[in-house]
Parts: sequence; C-alpha cells; structure tokens
Amino acid sequence: MIIAITNQKGGVGKTTTAINLAAALASKGIKTLVVDMDPQANSSMSFLDIHELKLSIYDALTEGHVHLSDVIQPAEKVPNLAIAPSTIALAKIEAKLIGELDSHFRLKDELQAIQPYDLVHLRRYTPAVVSGWIAEEFSRDADDCRRMSRGEALDDIGLRLRRFMPGDSHSDLTWRTAVQWETLDPVLVPVWVLAVRYRDDRPALRVVINGQTGAIAGKAPLAWWKLALAAVFLAGLVAAILAIVHGGQG
Repeated sequence: MIIAITNQKGGVGKTTTAINLAAALASKGIKTLVVDMDPQANSSMSFLDIHELKLSIYDALTEGHVHLSDVIQPAEKVPNLAIAPSTIALAKIEAKLIGELDSHFRLKDELQAIQPYDLVHLRRYTPAVVSGWIAEEFSRDADDCRRMSRGEALDDIGLRLRRFMPGDSHSDLTWRTAVQWETLDPVLVPVWVLAVRYRDDRPALRVVINGQTGAIAGKAPLAWWKLALAAVFLAGLVAAILAIVHGGQG
C-alpha cells in the first residue's frame, strides 16, 4: 500500500502527518518506508542525520546506476521504519530531468522495484556472510544470468506496451529497446529447504519454504490406503455423532 501526502501550500501539516503516520504504522509492527520528496528534507531530518548521507532520493531518480534500494536508510530509533531521504539537491530535479521521456515514471518504477518492501533486507552475497555454513554453488554463470534477466525485463516491457495500447485487441506490435546500463549482483534469498528420506525405495521428501512470505512448495507423499482408512474413520465418527444426537432427541 502506498500513501501519498501532498499539498502545494506550505505549512498545512504534510511533514507532521507523514512522520507521525509512519511512526505509528512502524510501532504496530508494519514495515514502513518514508519516501521524502521535499527538498527541505524535514521528514528525513526527523529520523536521520542527513549531513552524513552519501546518496538521496535525488540520486535514485537521476542517476541510472543508483536505485531506491541503494538510498534507503533504517530509522535510527524507530524499528520497522526506513527512510528514502531527501536533500536540497531535489530542488533542481525538474531541470535535471527535462527532456527525459520517462521522467514522470521514475519514482513509480523505483517503488515497484522494491515491492514487497521486505526485499530491501536481502543482502548482496559475500563469502563472509555464509562463513561456517554449507552453501550451494552457483548453478548458472554470470553471462547466463544476465541473458535471462535481460530477457525477462524485455518481456515485461512488451507486456506493459500491450496493456497500454488502446482498443480491445491489436496485432503486429513491434518495439525496440536499448539497454543503457545494467548490473549483476548475487543476493542471499531467505529460503528454507527441508529434505527427508523416509524409505530407501522412495524418493526423498523435499519442501521449499519462502522465509519471508511463508509460501511452501513441494509435494508430500500420499498413501492411498491410509487416505481411504482415514475417510472411513471420519465417516464412522460422523455417523456415531449423528446417532448420539438423534438418540438424545428421541
């Protein structure tokens, strides 16, 4: 969910509303991100020391190699709250982006790139992070990953274009896409894997769990005679309960 607090007039409580609403949501255990789009940076100063910042929302919107996830900082004294801080540099963003065809969509694209917000906690892979643990080796090389990710990005652009086109249907839609900048970094994905071999003549039971959402993938082995026995038992239990109920009423 995105909540936008905006008003062209000053002194109407935009900053007060934003920082108090964000702190209230964070205090309820909801992971909250404040995106400060005010060059005065009062919301940012409420949670961070902006004089120590190296990157801000201005850099994420104007520099191709800087993304919103790179500028987000955790609030110093408020758990579950993070800030995409602003600086006075944001005052010149209109002049900076003039003539850029996608300027109106950059903030939207950056916000979509980190949804759901928990993805910001993923860490870039370094050997030190998994020191002492058994880690799976990479199954694909860097060039293969780059080709796959670029193909997925181009497919997404095509899907957006098809949705944007007016009318009920269309055909022979063609487009050209140029990649100006891309980077490739391995990240640690929070995944739990459970593997159990319960019989030597059967394949191992393997279940994969998303550590953030709790989604589970995998198939449990089913014994049909056990399912049939359970169904008969449940049917008998229901019949017994009905018999007791009718007997008590009689």
